[in-house]
Amino acid sequence: MYRIIVILAMFLALVAGCSQKESPVGPNAAEPQADTAANPAKESTARSLADGYRPTFKYVMRSQRHVKRDDGRFLHVVIVEFLGTDKQSVIKTLRRDLEARGFSVDGPVEHGDASRLTAKKSGVQMIADVNDSPSLEMKSPDAKGIVYFSWQDRKQR
Repeated sequence: MYRIIVILAMFLALVAGCSQKESPVGPNAAEPQADTAANPAKESTARSLADGYRPTFKYVMRSQRHVKRDDGRFLHVVIVEFLGTDKQSVIKTLRRDLEARGFSVDGPVEHGDASRLTAKKSGVQMIADVNDSPSLEMKSPDAKGIVYFSWQDRKQR
């Protein structure tokens, strides 16, 4: 059931992301544009993933969704387009970054055209699907592929 919810959420986020304005972020990105600078809460939410993780590869935010579940927790789906690097480098960077933050990382496991990493830490499980299929429609002309991040809030005790 969880997989169906995650897949549906990723699909909805992908469809909704087609209408959102891109804003480059990451360590080598240009300065934020005026509309994101005027809304710092939006900017920090867009840049921070599970447990405060922020990707260190250059990327463009494509979309983000936060869906409240029946149990009160949120399912988060963030989709980014990675720039100037290849799929294998993104996978290596994700693994290195997440392990440095204390996550245990499994994968990559091939999941269709994507390579899936599963990262776990203190009750949080984040899934990162890295895809560079030529059939993907990129918003940014410099994009080489997409990373779909999804995770849920920690269970309340």
